[in-house]
Amino acid sequence: MTAAAFNHVAMIAWLLDHGADGAARDAAGLSVLDIARAMGASDLRHSS
Repeated sequence: MTAAAFNHVAMIAWLLDHGADGAARDAAGLSVLDIARAMGASDLRHSS
């Protein structure tokens, strides 16, 4: 989630390619995408 919060797109891609759960939520119930948006990440891509 830290990679998303700080807009580290290449790291996010690597983590997802190596099995990270893109739907994971933190203790407050926030998703990676929620955290990235809250931190102002500029390279957000949302695919459904």
